[in-house]
Amino acid sequence: TSIVVPTFSRCVTLPRLVRLFSLALAAYAIFTGTCFACSLLFPREILWVLGAKYAGLTHELPWLFAGSIVSGFVSVVSSLACARGWIWHAWITPVLTITLQVALVKFLDFSQVRGVLIFGFFSSIPTLLCMTYMVIRGMVKSRRIGRLVTCMEE
Repeated sequence: TSIVVPTFSRCVTLPRLVRLFSLALAAYAIFTGTCFACSLLFPREILWVLGAKYAGLTHELPWLFAGSIVSGFVSVVSSLACARGWIWHAWITPVLTITLQVALVKFLDFSQVRGVLIFGFFSSIPTLLCMTYMVIRGMVKSRRIGRLVTCMEE
């Protein structure tokens, strides 16, 4: 984020911003996709690094990686939204997150690690969706106007 955010902020054309954003997402997707594949293919080896107390969590490890990956995507997408000032209807995010979490509490078993990890994974989804909406709206609005805009330019 330290490298990407200043670049997003300094960008002056929409085509360049789209290229930079696509590159950042692609690089993140390749890196995290590789990590996730490793969590599926080599769970015992990864857990071995963490220590013997974690050895029994082979089925939970992919959920841990998935939750971290989605949180990272939220960070990349929100960094673009914040850097460009594309923060529309931000109040929706906590409302959707809390609503989803209340629903998840009814269906998940929190006495198991797996239930906690699934809860964490799904709790990041509303934020990712809202931030994606903001970025898409900013890009569409910028394209329509013919220059990069901010949230204040309604």
